[in-house]
Amino acid sequence: ESSSMDPPPPPPPQEEEHPLSSSNASSSSSSSTTTFLEDLAQRVVTTNKQQTFPLKATFCIAGGGGQAISTLAATEGASSILVEGTIAYDRHSFHQYVGKGNLGLGEKESTLEESKEPNHNKIQYVSRQAASQLSKAALYRGMGLVTNLQSYHGVVGVSCTS
Repeated sequence: ESSSMDPPPPPPPQEEEHPLSSSNASSSSSSSTTTFLEDLAQRVVTTNKQQTFPLKATFCIAGGGGQAISTLAATEGASSILVEGTIAYDRHSFHQYVGKGNLGLGEKESTLEESKEPNHNKIQYVSRQAASQLSKAALYRGMGLVTNLQSYHGVVGVSCTS
């Protein structure tokens, strides 16, 4: 007696994951990350150019993440949004950047409280407070660098700590 067996059904289609998703992050190559950053930078520049009052951004990244600044800077038209990009990688450069954030705009409050010890052990460099202080310093720096008064209201400070 012969029995006829049907072939197995095909496997279900696999959904594509975003190249930076958590399950794919460790296996994603640097080229897919670069492509994602390049696409994002191009969208940011294009969208900004279409605005009635385009933004002027000053970036300060503490720790890793400098690739985001370099990718944006390498994007055609980046000068329409990018005023300056700084990487404050070392804790001393972090303190110098935050300390220079007040450009005489009337605000006299202190920035991050430094420890009296030279190694600044009390400061959490990867924290919401640190990122907030960096973005505030970047904002003040951008306000000091923008010379066109029409652009002054569109100045933003962007930061990240990692």
